[in-house]
Amino acid sequence: MNSRMEQLIFRERMDGLMIDCIYRDSEYSMAAKHMHSEYEIYVLLEGEQYYFIEEKTCHVTAGTIMLIGKEKIHWTGKAGCSRQKRILVEIKEEWLDSFLKKNGFWSLQQLFHTYQMLTPKEWEFKEICRLLLEVKEEITEKKLGYEIIVKMKISQALLVILRYGMDSHKERRIEEKSTEKYHIVQRAVKYIQNHCEEKLLIQEVADALFISRCYLSRIFKEYTGVTVNEYIVIQRVQKGKKLLQQEEYSITKISELAGFESITYFGKVFKQYTGKTPRMYRSQFRTKGYN
Repeated sequence: MNSRMEQLIFRERMDGLMIDCIYRDSEYSMAAKHMHSEYEIYVLLEGEQYYFIEEKTCHVTAGTIMLIGKEKIHWTGKAGCSRQKRILVEIKEEWLDSFLKKNGFWSLQQLFHTYQMLTPKEWEFKEICRLLLEVKEEITEKKLGYEIIVKMKISQALLVILRYGMDSHKERRIEEKSTEKYHIVQRAVKYIQNHCEEKLLIQEVADALFISRCYLSRIFKEYTGVTVNEYIVIQRVQKGKKLLQQEEYSITKISELAGFESITYFGKVFKQYTGKTPRMYRSQFRTKGYN
């Protein structure tokens, strides 16, 4: 009997930061589509993976770096490679952002919004990996002043990423492939984004694109890793998130405006994707003084 192995090579935490490295000897697909309040750096050392960030579909290969912004629903899918090794870094905005701005650097929001998928030159990739491994050692050993050194090394790694991004503009994405199927899926994505608050059915989306329901279902899953119905729910959650950041409507009204038939179902799927109830999500913006 074949057994799948997942080996945690290391995992270290400190206030504001988590870094780990995992090796898998078989194909891997992230079971839960999720989001979180940290910024995420995903560094693929070996293998390949499909990475989905909301409406973006990325084919990630060894030597690729993904930047996932906070509050972005994302998940991974199998890409036909039997082995995979990656480093993952989670950064809290309040831990690093003021340090970056004080030193004339971009904010995390600006960097992670501008660049999502990058394939640096070999020496740049090795430099980024070296810095991240040194971050791990600093947190492990906890010598005097390690917190400052960790911030400096993470900032240096982000600077290498930014310089590459500004110099090359060579983000590689599946979405750049001009296939007929891809363009159909992109049109479906846009249609769903524009109509998700309505009582939207797969047949309606297919009719709008002048294709069959079965064909749309098949290629949508192929290119995004989720079904059409799942994507409709994801977009409704996104709409709910935006409305919850305002004080204008009650949570019951927001569930209706986002396209959910009941507040109970809204609460269930919202927590499934965000890890928080709608009320908890809204309260974090009140705490920070947002409108």
